[in-house]
Amino acid sequence: MIPKSVPPSRFSLTRRRVLVWTASTLLTLVLLAAGGIAVLAFEAGIIGRVSVTDMAKTWWRKRQAPPLRVIKPTYESVSYGPEKSQTLDFWKAESEQPTPVIVYIHGGSFMGGDKSRLWSKTDVIERCLNQGVSVVSVNYRFCYQAPLPEILSDATRAIQFLRSKSGEWNLDKARIAAYGDSGGGGLALYAAAHDDVAVPDSPDPVLRESSRVCAVGVLDGQFSYNFPEWEAVVGPYPDPTRKPKWELYYWLLPGADPNAPEVQAQLAECDLRALLTPDDPPLFLFASLKFGTPTSHYHFLHHPQHAVTLHERCEQVGIESELVLMDSPRKPVKKRNELVLDFLLRQLEMF
Repeated sequence: MIPKSVPPSRFSLTRRRVLVWTASTLLTLVLLAAGGIAVLAFEAGIIGRVSVTDMAKTWWRKRQAPPLRVIKPTYESVSYGPEKSQTLDFWKAESEQPTPVIVYIHGGSFMGGDKSRLWSKTDVIERCLNQGVSVVSVNYRFCYQAPLPEILSDATRAIQFLRSKSGEWNLDKARIAAYGDSGGGGLALYAAAHDDVAVPDSPDPVLRESSRVCAVGVLDGQFSYNFPEWEAVVGPYPDPTRKPKWELYYWLLPGADPNAPEVQAQLAECDLRALLTPDDPPLFLFASLKFGTPTSHYHFLHHPQHAVTLHERCEQVGIESELVLMDSPRKPVKKRNELVLDFLLRQLEMF
């Protein structure tokens, strides 16, 4: 006798509906999040500025290039703060005395990049270690994880963390320098220009430490992240119809009024040029592109007028600065990594 089939219970049908609804909802949320990040990147000027052909060529060159020699850090991906992205790599210089430190901060328009970029810069790491200087490479939050004022504060937190590890890692608290390219240079400059954020009675031992540095290098960086001021300094954006929406870096709605008091307060916090005061450390400023009206998003972002403007501010307030321009009758004979290390090592009194 063949048994009759048993119809599914109402409970099992309900459970299936719930599972299907949950799965579809999660998929929708993931797609919306991915789409939101893509829109943010496009509006901020990160996506859509490089052609598919150029991206394919870059990928192919990397595939054909011989593997790079890398120097792995002594300690990798050490957390310097509570956020997942707040990590750093540390290369320890062998010395009986506490060693100075040079901190590298990668660029990427606050949208990408990674601290591992330094691993293949063997010229930087080996030169520092051979001269008894420890090296650090820092990761930080991106603009889809935090608004720009908070991202910049990752630089000061990283410096404070290194000081908190001075005993364990044999570091000289008084001799910490930092440099970076593009947005990474902006973070390094923020650590130089911002007032000390130390809170001596903080329950967090890291925050009790000073955030000050003794020298900074800015390679193809920006003079300020008060974005509404850029065109007056650099020149008109090359394509007005696709001008990046600076508000998104501050987690503001597009079209936010830059003159509103609450917006002015945020812009002032990120106005690096205005933050510079006579008690700030020496700066090394390097620009690789040509002068003239900006011809592309990249040119606008890394225009040499950014560096010139910072140099003029240093002269105005009495800060030592060294300006190196590739678009100059007397081009530098050394590469930019050599130049910035010459400057930083001299400020660290290593020669």
